[in-house]
Amino acid sequence: MKKIIINNITNELFKTFKSLFPLEITKNNEQFEIELSHDKREIWAFPLVAGTEDLDSAIHSIEEHRKVIPAALYRSANETDGAFLVGYYAKKIKNDELEHGLVIIPSNRTSKNENSEVLTSYCFEREKLYKNIFHEEYFKQINSFLQNYKSVCKKYWIQDTKLLNTTFLERPLSNNEDSTENRASTSTWNTEVYPDFMRPITMIGDIYIDFMLCLISLQSEIEEEDSIWDLFEEEDIKEIYSMPSTLTYNTFQSDIKGWCRTTSYELSERKDFNYRTIFEIAVPNLKGSLINQGLSIGWCGKVAFLGIGLDKPLYISPGFLEKIEDISDFEQISFDNKAFWRNRDIDFRKNVSSHNIVKVCDDLMTEKETKSKLLEACKKALQSCKNPLKEVQKGINKYVTRYLKGLARGTEEKQASDYLNLINSVKLCADEQEILYKIIEWIE
Repeated sequence: MKKIIINNITNELFKTFKSLFPLEITKNNEQFEIELSHDKREIWAFPLVAGTEDLDSAIHSIEEHRKVIPAALYRSANETDGAFLVGYYAKKIKNDELEHGLVIIPSNRTSKNENSEVLTSYCFEREKLYKNIFHEEYFKQINSFLQNYKSVCKKYWIQDTKLLNTTFLERPLSNNEDSTENRASTSTWNTEVYPDFMRPITMIGDIYIDFMLCLISLQSEIEEEDSIWDLFEEEDIKEIYSMPSTLTYNTFQSDIKGWCRTTSYELSERKDFNYRTIFEIAVPNLKGSLINQGLSIGWCGKVAFLGIGLDKPLYISPGFLEKIEDISDFEQISFDNKAFWRNRDIDFRKNVSSHNIVKVCDDLMTEKETKSKLLEACKKALQSCKNPLKEVQKGINKYVTRYLKGLARGTEEKQASDYLNLINSVKLCADEQEILYKIIEWIE
């Protein structure tokens, strides 16, 4: 290790850091504890362009990139305010390969509360953040650090061309024609689907942070043979601060194990693999357990909860779950869960507030989408009216009745119910054609 002056962190510098960092930081004698995350928060992750590598290659690549961090922080110190943390992560994915890159926790706004706003709980509540992010000072500072990081990598031929991808993509809009859907589209829970740079802590894998801005070393023990010192002399870094720290994780999964129940109503949305909006309605008193869907906590900020007797999970905010004792009567609980699940859209409307979501079979969709699918079904049914076979007509009509039943659960209950009764009682193709034309006119 080359000659470097190592100073203990001053009280003034520590107080500044504590006043800015969005999560908890405590001091116990000369040792510090930094809460890296809790269940609803996220950090920023920037994967390497190299993508995924096998274990041996990834370890070498991580070690090479890790030593660039303090040099890049040193270059950024004159351009950046605050005390954001920078480290690296390694996440095991399919085929025993590792995705790796940088993690950044922005703490460069003027207060703890303002920095907390950057670590937003739910993706679909971030429209304001996404709208303004390209103009925000903290984003410019983080982008400045990433550019310095790339520059250091290039100067010293670190891993050849395997530099960070620092391209930030604006999300596509869900539906330009619908103002209620005209919002920033969010990522799914699957980290490989979309190159997002804000990720839940449990989706990152193992995280290692050695330094933060102002060259404060967080290492508990400074090892002279550590390759992280390699670039210090080249970068003319002669002095650092020492703040020996351990990183703590306060995650929801450790709080609830075993059986739990839902405690409240919640209407939310997330994106599937094709960025299609999936709606969720949680109702109280569903009993079940958390399951591993690769997302707890996932992109949507929810945990995957599977109720007893239900065949698909509910993604719910962890604050709406509580631990309960062992389940005894599985048959009765399964019966109750199915009843709650079957009527979740109606119960929410009755007990909380009106909404434009209806249940079609077991799927939730907006009334507008339901009408669109009903229109398609009616047009197909009109074509089948030319075929006198009753079996054909019955098979086509089930799609018409499916969407009418859904709309009959919503705000246009009477109109949809009337058309549903007419379709179910019709006997002649000519009469059905007339009803179908009336439904189409109603929709359009």
